[in-house]
Order: sequence, then C-alpha cells, then structure tokens
Amino acid sequence: MLDRLIARYKEPVDSRFYHVWGHIEYGLSVYNRLFPSKPLSRVQLFAWGWHDSTYDSKQSNNEQMSADNLMHVASALGLTMDESDEAGRYILATSPSAEPISVINDIDLAVLGEEPLTYDSYVTSVREEYRWAEDELWKKGRTAVLRQMLKRDRLYITPEFENEFTLQAIDNLSRELTSLQR
Repeated sequence: MLDRLIARYKEPVDSRFYHVWGHIEYGLSVYNRLFPSKPLSRVQLFAWGWHDSTYDSKQSNNEQMSADNLMHVASALGLTMDESDEAGRYILATSPSAEPISVINDIDLAVLGEEPLTYDSYVTSVREEYRWAEDELWKKGRTAVLRQMLKRDRLYITPEFENEFTLQAIDNLSRELTSLQR
C-alpha cells in the first residue's frame, strides 16, 4: 500500500516539484521533532500521507480528490467509517482557502516558517509546478494566497508550531509579497 501511495506522489510526471513524497517525509520529521513523545494518531498519519496524493496545479479540487483517494483504501487500512470521515476532514482542511482544524494544517505549513533559503527553495518549487502560468497570472494568484495567509488570526493551531514557526513565517510571507509587488 505504501508503494502505491508513494507512486501517487510522482503523478502527474514532471508536474510535481514541491508536492512530492519528500514533503510528507519533511512534515513527519518536523512533527516528530516538536512532539518527540506524542506520535500522530493513525487517522492523522493517514490524513497526512494522503493529503496531496492528487496534485495538479491546474485543478482546484486536489484536496477533494486526495480525500477520495484515502476513502477508496480506508477499509484496507483498517479505518472505521468515523475515522475515514475524520481523516477526510483533515485533508479537505489543507486547502489554502479552508479554515485550519488540526495539527495536519500546522505540518503542511511548517515550511513557511523555515529559514529564508529553505522558504525560497519551496517557492521556487511551487512556481515550477505553476510554470504553465504566465508571470502576471502567477503573481496575481500567489499574491492572493499570501494575503489570505497573512490575514489569518493564527497561522498555526498548536502552541509548538506557533512558537517555532510564526515569526519567521510572517517574515517570509511578507518578504515574498513585497517581491511580487515590484
């Protein structure tokens, strides 16, 4: 099952540069560093693993498709209906326009609070996923996402992620927004 999931993170070929299996591994490593004695629950782990199992920058329903991917294998993973529904809600909440609801959101946004070189590398990878978009379209869309993030009352739900990443995330997001407005 894991091999099939990892394979999903390679589809579509030549279209993923940030939303790859390394994003999942990175998120787990950050979570485990901040919560060394509190592993993710099964539901959280499956939600995190499947949250970008479908990713196409030209589509707006990636989170729904990813949640559907998990639902198709939930029984084989031993998830109950309630657990499947919970995992699906976590996945849907990773949409940039959704309200954050769990530590899964914190894990997904951890990169925003990394040191500037790592953040810039993330932005470059995401831009590569949107290479089909002309510069003006990219700037307009990315500006909207950055403004939406910066308007949130809190970027991170858990105190651990908030304390570790908030200040640098605000700095990174603001710096990128300024660069897009030039």
